[in-house]
Amino acid sequence: MTLSAFVLSADTLRYLQEHPDRHDQTWWIDTDADNACGTTHCIAGTICHLAGLPWTGTAHVISPDGIRRSVPHAAARLVSMEWRMAIAVFYEPDEERALELFTQHVAALGKTHVHALARTLETV
Repeated sequence: MTLSAFVLSADTLRYLQEHPDRHDQTWWIDTDADNACGTTHCIAGTICHLAGLPWTGTAHVISPDGIRRSVPHAAARLVSMEWRMAIAVFYEPDEERALELFTQHVAALGKTHVHALARTLETV
């Protein structure tokens, strides 16, 4: 797990909390949405969108390693999410429940980084 995975996770959570009108768990991406930016995404789609990955249709993106991946696979890799948790979060149809599960993931990543930072500071 990397610090960038935590930062992207936290940014995604913040974005979805600030823009609930852009969160729709039934779409990876919906370009016909009726909101300010004209798109809605599920959590996986939002992760890929905020990471700036190019979309190849509505269900695939080009991941940072240049490989065409499905949205949930690319998103899980970007935020260091285990596949079992990714299925629970990304395929949850209820936005509030999906956000609750994703919040748990972000909190777990944050704890991991706090502990790693503490261990590093002990050696300094």
